Amino acid sequence: MEEVLDKERLTCSVSVAPNKMLAKIGSDYEKPYGLTVIREEDAEKFLAPLDVRKIPGVGPKTEERLQDLNIVTIGDLAAADPKLLVRTFGSWGTKLHEYAHGIDLREVIEGRETKSIGREVTFEKDVDEADKIIETLDDLAEEIYAELIDNVFRFNTITVKVRYQGFDTYTRSRSLSFQTNDIYILRNNARRLIDAFLRGNRKVRLVGLRVSTLETGNR
Repeated sequence: MEEVLDKERLTCSVSVAPNKMLAKIGSDYEKPYGLTVIREEDAEKFLAPLDVRKIPGVGPKTEERLQDLNIVTIGDLAAADPKLLVRTFGSWGTKLHEYAHGIDLREVIEGRETKSIGREVTFEKDVDEADKIIETLDDLAEEIYAELIDNVFRFNTITVKVRYQGFDTYTRSRSLSFQTNDIYILRNNARRLIDAFLRGNRKVRLVGLRVSTLETGNR
């Protein structure tokens, strides 16, 4: 950290942890200039008192839905019924529960070029309520937005994916005339793209969202 300060005149925070998720949370823990070490055996104790918003991908909408379940801290999330989380958030509920216990199985690959960022949710039961599908899409947008900000990415192309009951799968995309990382642009365009898929009476099994044509940009 001192070398970065000397050479670049910038402060930085560093974390040493057993996985990517813990390292991200730890790097924000002692800002603007600190070192946080999280041991695997101490991970749950470290996470427990923190607000759920500290988990990468948890934005205001997800936080609000968690609060409706009386889940405020990461400790509350760790103690929650996994089945309830899956009913509420789909596959993202499983990931949230794992994160709350300090579990993140994503591999760290040095030097890999990220070409797109995407998320999808398979519903526990096929859904035909447009409000629930759009709410899920908004949650996916928040997760993607968090990763964009973490990695200082901007996107140009937005793609929505829908799989109906019966496994028919369709996608719609839109490319913007500019690069952006704006959550409102992402969310509003995703809603417009999915609108055509919600006009019939078909039940939806899966909904997905992806951004691509990524470029690095300023925070």
